[in-house]
Amino acid sequence: MEVPWFGKVILVLLALVYLFVAFVSLYKLYPFFKISKDLENTLELSAIIAAIAVVGLIILVAIIFAIMASDSNDWDFGTTFYTGLLGGIVTTVLLWFARKTESTK
Repeated sequence: MEVPWFGKVILVLLALVYLFVAFVSLYKLYPFFKISKDLENTLELSAIIAAIAVVGLIILVAIIFAIMASDSNDWDFGTTFYTGLLGGIVTTVLLWFARKTESTK
């Protein structure tokens, strides 16, 4: 089965969003350069939104895959789907908790 062009675009977008979320998460653990507090808050909020977008994009990819594979009888989503979905949800929750914890200090 050939992957359509929009499927490839969505997968590249997913990879870029994952890299952004990973960058912000690493920055929160080890701030390797100095940025203003406003920019840091914006990056945190953007990472939470990006992690939610990852969940949405994974569901979108799953729907497209299910439509394309509906003629076949022997398909399933596999571990990649569940890993991406669970990873996006866990990342969203952990970033949200980190933001709430910092706001109480």
